[in-house]
Amino acid sequence: MNTEGRAATRSDLPAGCAPGSRVCIVIPCFNATEYLGECLRSVIAQECESWEAVVVDDSSNEGDPGRIVAEFRDPRIRVVRHSANRGLGAARNTGFKAATAPLVLPLDADDIIAPSFLSRLLALVDADPLVDCAFCDFELFGAETGVRTMRVEPLGVLTRHQWLPGAGVLMKRDLWRRAGEYSEDRLLRLGNEDWDFWLRAARAGFKAAHLPEPLYRYRQHAQSMSQGLNAEEHATRRYLVRQHRAFFDEHGGARLFLASGFWRAAEVARRRRRVMRSLALGARALLLDGDWRRGRRLAQNNVSMLLLNPKHP
Repeated sequence: MNTEGRAATRSDLPAGCAPGSRVCIVIPCFNATEYLGECLRSVIAQECESWEAVVVDDSSNEGDPGRIVAEFRDPRIRVVRHSANRGLGAARNTGFKAATAPLVLPLDADDIIAPSFLSRLLALVDADPLVDCAFCDFELFGAETGVRTMRVEPLGVLTRHQWLPGAGVLMKRDLWRRAGEYSEDRLLRLGNEDWDFWLRAARAGFKAAHLPEPLYRYRQHAQSMSQGLNAEEHATRRYLVRQHRAFFDEHGGARLFLASGFWRAAEVARRRRRVMRSLALGARALLLDGDWRRGRRLAQNNVSMLLLNPKHP
């Protein structure tokens, strides 16, 4: 049977997924099976037991998420598999559609949550009926350690920076509906799908609550740290401005938002020794924000690299 994107009916649900579950934990998984078991153990260890979990296998070609889920023998956890890889946004949408609970938590397959995570965030949501979502600080672990602190900011600030995380936000399923779901545009598979979602949500209007405790553990990978920036940051940011032009016009910041994307992409090109591409991207950024000091530094770094590595223009 093809289960791609199929929302389970009540008759499909095992007893443990009970319609009374307060939270559905949606776990997209694409080739992250080496971490999935640890992630699921943190879910099962929750002090609040009123949850269901949907692991969305985004057509993994390494490992078998279904086998890992089966090993837990927990009827509250089930798997939906995409027949083809469709990206993070589509995987989350599939999980949200399969949810029966009124609250949903996107959880990355390589991350873990503290035992009190659900109970503490549920308390925030219960304390104010107007709250649409709640999030906490992040504890970094793996290749880098530390605490990433966050706070609630005005919705208009989203034109300057994404002050809510992507995974780790407990939200009312209705907020996801009002936002128009996650974008499944192929361009956003390069990054910034979370930022796009929160811009969508901001246009619909929402109220957030924050818990200043690091109850979400966010895994840092050495390879992602070395890459750091997104080579196509300029392209995804242009997409966001096009999609949310009225919101950017209302709250300002479009030029600086775009410039930051070009600067980031230019730095990635420089690190990859693509000097001419780096300079071209830097020139576009300079036209947008007039940051001559940053432009001069980028040019000097590229020229130094060209002199040291003349075979890498």
